Amino acid sequence: MNENNGNDMREVDDKPKRLPPGRRLRAAREIAHISVVEAAGHLRLDPQLISALEEDKYTNLPGAAYVCGYLRAYARLLKLPENEIVQAYTQGEDIKAALIPENVNILPPKRTNRRLLRFGMLSVFMLVIAAGFLWVAEQLHLFEPKVASHTLAVPANTTLSPPPSEQVSPSDTQNIVPTEPAVVTPVADEPPVKPISKNSQELRLKYKADSWTEVKDAQGERLIFRLVEKDSELTLHGTPPLWVLLGYADGVEVYYRGKRFDTSSFIQNQVAIFTLGSS
Repeated sequence: MNENNGNDMREVDDKPKRLPPGRRLRAAREIAHISVVEAAGHLRLDPQLISALEEDKYTNLPGAAYVCGYLRAYARLLKLPENEIVQAYTQGEDIKAALIPENVNILPPKRTNRRLLRFGMLSVFMLVIAAGFLWVAEQLHLFEPKVASHTLAVPANTTLSPPPSEQVSPSDTQNIVPTEPAVVTPVADEPPVKPISKNSQELRLKYKADSWTEVKDAQGERLIFRLVEKDSELTLHGTPPLWVLLGYADGVEVYYRGKRFDTSSFIQNQVAIFTLGSS
């Protein structure tokens, strides 16, 4: 009876080893709560290549030597036995390959970027202060337009104007004063419209969630510096290279010169900083 139980335990323990290497890698990744994009970022590989390895689809991948290197690097990242994973793929065939190809680099675990964290906290703090100031200004009517009025001074001994039906002699016209003060309302100048340079490029941002956004052109001029709300869409023009910061990059779709730009490789702690275009 005990012998049968021991055999059953060995069968349970050996079951993962009989799985294809890709399925073992995928199961280990899901247990570690790592996404395909995060794994690709650690290994500096394309997410599609990671998916192909996990699905054991090697037809469109480079040669067997590189596949062995990819599997070995992926297994090392997930703390799986490297030799078992590679042998499950080669099935005993002797394939000479580097342990890790040159373009594979296992990165250390992600650490919180304190500088970006401080910048984000400072930005939120400044935003709260600005919102409070605007609220106080609205309550005190600080931004209401002021009307300039000019009233003609009337001497104490001046008589009132005669009715329109009466004749007025030329000598009496000096005593006629307006019955109401003259009011002059200033006309606000329209802000000048900045012309679009021939070297400018279009940057379009679609927001699926609220995100702090800052964009600067090649001259360092800020095209936007504020929190943009969900369901908004912005179209900016500026001379490249354009420096972009997105406080919540997963909630923003970026289109540069009409084409979708993938920001996933630049995201760290939901913040993405990248440059578009060249001078």
